[in-house]
Amino acid sequence: MLRPPAVDGGRSSVEHRMMSWIEALVVLLGVITAISPLRSGIELSPDSVNFVVAAQNLMEHGRFFVFSNWPSHSLLPVLEPFTDFPPGYSLYLLPFLLVFKEPFLAAAVAHAVTIVALFSALVFLFRSLGWPPFLRITGYLVVSVFSTYPILFAHYWTEPLFIASTLMVGACMIRSCRTDKRSLWYWAAAFAFMASSLKIIGAFNLAWFVIPVLRSHHGRRSRSVLAIAACSAPSILWFGRNLFQYGTISHSHLLRALDLNDTLLRPLNFLTDELLRISGPVWPSFVVLAGVVTCIVLPFWTRTGPWTERIATAQGLLVLAVCVHFVGIWALSLVTFFSLLDDRLLSPSITLGMIATLNGIHLVTQGRPRAVRIALLVPPLLFLLNAHHTTRPPSPINSRTFTIPPEAMAWDDIRMRGVLDGASHFYSDRDFRHQLYARIPQRILWDTTILGDEQRIHDLLRTGDRPFFVMHEGSDELQALDSGLARSGIELERTTYPDAGLVVYTLPPSDHRPQ
Repeated sequence: MLRPPAVDGGRSSVEHRMMSWIEALVVLLGVITAISPLRSGIELSPDSVNFVVAAQNLMEHGRFFVFSNWPSHSLLPVLEPFTDFPPGYSLYLLPFLLVFKEPFLAAAVAHAVTIVALFSALVFLFRSLGWPPFLRITGYLVVSVFSTYPILFAHYWTEPLFIASTLMVGACMIRSCRTDKRSLWYWAAAFAFMASSLKIIGAFNLAWFVIPVLRSHHGRRSRSVLAIAACSAPSILWFGRNLFQYGTISHSHLLRALDLNDTLLRPLNFLTDELLRISGPVWPSFVVLAGVVTCIVLPFWTRTGPWTERIATAQGLLVLAVCVHFVGIWALSLVTFFSLLDDRLLSPSITLGMIATLNGIHLVTQGRPRAVRIALLVPPLLFLLNAHHTTRPPSPINSRTFTIPPEAMAWDDIRMRGVLDGASHFYSDRDFRHQLYARIPQRILWDTTILGDEQRIHDLLRTGDRPFFVMHEGSDELQALDSGLARSGIELERTTYPDAGLVVYTLPPSDHRPQ
């Protein structure tokens, strides 16, 4: 005899297993899509190069330093202190450099691991929030197609690992609100320490601990100390090291602040003009922004009980983290030398805001029919399909085989020709990657006007021992140097590397210095 409850239960069990498999497949496809572009190489921005070079030098010389003259702009053949970024990402890269040796390959593999870590953190956090499978799948789709993330995945940047660490802190603290396991606090502290060792703004993760500490009935003092130490110790130790060794906590961030006309409204303009923009006019962005804010705050109004209890929830933790990260980096951009806030710098806030929005939808629709809950996810999905900021993910099938950049072979030839023998330094355009292979001080010519003066070119060649020039074809620096040499009596040997697009100027073999 059939029992209806058993049949219903069996149907529910089958559906649950099917949704679990679909979710796993979406996560797997998301990871593959995110990692696949790395098969054809990885982008190294100036700060990415400095992470790699600092790791190379720590491995080879036992201390942190870089070869490029940023931010000093010095043209003297000296090593540059590594002070402007915390050491966490360089330390993370060390084992990959030990195994793979080649810096681009090591960076690509290390970055692929951080992408896996990010998706794993999303899985853990979404389950900690109690989301149903279709809502979790929506979250994975956002990270896969919203262009903030493909940009992060293509570059060797700290953001994927930082976001993963931040989400793990949040997940542990959200779980700690349901169970008083001390191990969750230790794990949260460990991930907070990791995040702070990657980026200075890791200190903002202290926001995750505020509500759980206030809700604690015992051990409040020890938990407060643990949270503060985990979030601030890496920055304090790093700044202390910089101050003790170099007399300043940073060589670039304290130089000057950008004009307030550029920075004051930059985050809001970015939200309305770029991030939340659908197409055409800007006014729909304000509608989207209003919808996002409504989804985030509505759960506090629909929940019953005292306001302290309404805020002391997972949504309260998420909203507090969003506000602290967003306002915190906004404030830093006003008083320190930051790049203008963009996808990359705001990506932690964007991620937390996305999660808080979806969690708000989840909380507001709890207890309602499943069709209603799924229907309320249609607007976010329609926004993803039509948003100005949504991109088509790269196809894994079209990715090429990983190849080392041709500049590496060019530098091998430069070394075999003996150009590096006895050279104290070299002058270059603004490509920081040269230092990966030259392994001697790289003096970037920030001011190209000096290349139009014969006497100043002489001064450059008289500085140090056997300096030379390496520049990309078509660069402003090469055009200025070609023009300056044509108007002067200085004779230098010119060698071109067409595959790498490089031009090298060296002193003739018989000349040590121009007279």
